[in-house]
Amino acid sequence: MYHSAGTHRARCIMTTDLYESEALLDQAIKAESKRQFSTAANLLDQAIKRREKALGDDVSVAQLMDRLGVVLTTLGKYGDAEKALTDGLAMAEKCLYPAHGLLVPFLQHLAELHIAQNKFAEAEPFAARALEISEKTLSGEHRTTLQNIHRLGMVQRKLDKQADAEKTLTKALKHIDSPLGPLEEFKYELAMLFQAQSKTAEAEKAYKEAIDGFEYRSNLPRLAECLTSYAEFLKANNRAGETDSLLARAKVAREASKDWHHSPDIFPSTLLRA
Repeated sequence: MYHSAGTHRARCIMTTDLYESEALLDQAIKAESKRQFSTAANLLDQAIKRREKALGDDVSVAQLMDRLGVVLTTLGKYGDAEKALTDGLAMAEKCLYPAHGLLVPFLQHLAELHIAQNKFAEAEPFAARALEISEKTLSGEHRTTLQNIHRLGMVQRKLDKQADAEKTLTKALKHIDSPLGPLEEFKYELAMLFQAQSKTAEAEKAYKEAIDGFEYRSNLPRLAECLTSYAEFLKANNRAGETDSLLARAKVAREASKDWHHSPDIFPSTLLRA
């Protein structure tokens, strides 16, 4: 088949734009790894323009927008982040069917953006849709499904939707009461939920189980948080005399984790399961 010189030139330009986009993405990833987020955001913006010029509306362009949105969220540029994430989701939805598994990260990141601003009502529909899709496309014990259950349960608790939160969180327990973990994250969330419901015995049991789990996994940052929350729970129930040892343990755990380069991911030990 004969191709004109113009067609050949256009293909060369497209190839160059794609190559440049990949190179810019690689640089952005390196900048992110060094926590140079402003640099990463600038590089991602350039990568998006190059790739969109070559491909137009495409899932890979949407994914770059999503990555930019996450970086902007980290920088606290919430307005710019929302635009990047929303535009990315809209483009991805044009390219995929409504329940496609690739939409889950877009929804998760939009939920996280609103959670970072304590806008839990705005976060809820994104968190709920992310869970709905992951439950249909993945197993109940998959890391992504568990993350989405935990996120939605937390949002519902913050919105004082106590019955919904308990239903959401407890359905995950059957999938994680095993070495897969992390059971303690759900126990901690349930402890705070039971505390809000004035279910004192259930809350205390859940707090103790969560503390045991964090200790077992040596997750010191989360252990410190949970011990502090348990101490506050005891103080609120007229048991302030029992809090000193807990707060001392929390201080030791917090200080021991100061120099850790730990991931903010609260599911570090959860296995990826299909």
